[in-house]
This record gives sequence, C-alpha cells and structure tokens, in this order.
Amino acid sequence: MINHLAIIMDGNARWAQLNGLKTVDGHIAGAKAVARLIKAIEHTPIPFLTLYAFSTENFNRGELEVTSILNVIGQFLIDDILPLALIHGYRVTFLGNFDMLPKYICDICNTIIQKTHLNANCTIAIALGYGGRQEIVSAVNVAIDRKRLTNDLSPVSYEELRAALYDPSIPDPELVVRYGGKCRLSNFMPIQTAYSDFIFTNKLWPDFEDADLNEFLSDYSKITVTHGGRNA
Repeated sequence: MINHLAIIMDGNARWAQLNGLKTVDGHIAGAKAVARLIKAIEHTPIPFLTLYAFSTENFNRGELEVTSILNVIGQFLIDDILPLALIHGYRVTFLGNFDMLPKYICDICNTIIQKTHLNANCTIAIALGYGGRQEIVSAVNVAIDRKRLTNDLSPVSYEELRAALYDPSIPDPELVVRYGGKCRLSNFMPIQTAYSDFIFTNKLWPDFEDADLNEFLSDYSKITVTHGGRNA
C-alpha cells in the first residue's frame, strides 16, 4: 500500500502545441487532469497525495505565460479543488514559498487551507512556488533559529532539519511519478525522495486517465522495499 504518492505534472505546453492549441489551453487541460485524478483517488486507500504544480524555476518563463498559468491555477483552485475537497472530505495544503506568489493566489490558498483543515479522508499537498533547494535552505535557517532560542550550539540534525520543512506532517513519498518523458526530479523534494521509487512516463500530463493510477499502484505493489537492507 502506498502511504504517499507524488506526481510531477509535466507537458502541458507540449500537449497544447501537439494539438494546435494555445499554451494556456494546455494548462487548462492539465487542470482538468488534476480534477480527474482527485476524483480517481476516492477509490484508492492513498492518504497523502502531492502534486508538483508550479516550481520556483517556472517564474523564469515569460511574464505573460506565468500570469496565464497562475490565473488558471487560481481559478481552478476555487472552482474545482475546493468543491471536490469539501465533497470528498480531503484536506488541502500547499508547499512552497508564498512570498513568490501574487497576493490573490495566497489568499485563495489560505481560504482553501482554512475550509479543509479538519477534513481527514486524504491530504492533498499542492507544490506551488516550490523548489526543493529553497526548501532545504529555508529549513536549515529555521532549524538554526530554533536552536538559537535555547542557546543550543550543537550541529543541526536530520530530525531537526526534517521538522523544519514546509510541512513536516507529510510523510516521505514512497512513489514519485513524473509525466512528460523526462527522467529527472526537477528540484522536487530532494530530501524526502531519498528512498522513493520512481516511474517516468512519456505521457503528457493532460492525457492522464484513471487507468494510469491503477497501473502505477499495481506496479508499486510488486516492488519489495528494503531501504538498504537485505531481503529474507
């Protein structure tokens, strides 16, 4: 059983190009794929789902594209994610640096967090304005500040670092799936994925379908996890 599934959603722009559409149409199609996934996990026992939606590096794209993507995300969060979370009893949280995001996006995220924080069926973490390296730097500084409060001069331990991540209540993902045909993590959870298994698919994210989720879960069920130990 997978306790935490993480998905790197890639290929929206390429999907739009292949289908003769505008880039923003690819991001809209990607948002619809997220809705399909959230409906599909109702039939699985997955308690934690993380979606890599928008990275710190995505801000390096053209201003018009960044604005379009964030507008799509903001509208989708209100029109789709919040209603689905309330219907299915899902808690929604966000991972990333809110200082990088426009105020209206932060306001939407905070509203969703407040309205769903008591839900317990599944926790959906949306990585938005997220960068793994930046999370590590932030965690180190938070951990050091906490030690200073008690005049603790000892080195920062892994446990203290882990406790200072964006949301330490979220367990490390057992399985990370990346769409879009690229075999890299692209600055996604470098600490948390130390012992994750990975599936890389050539499918572009807007082409996600329910059968994909069933296939990933089936493939993972055949994996024996030892975390460096030895099978009996």
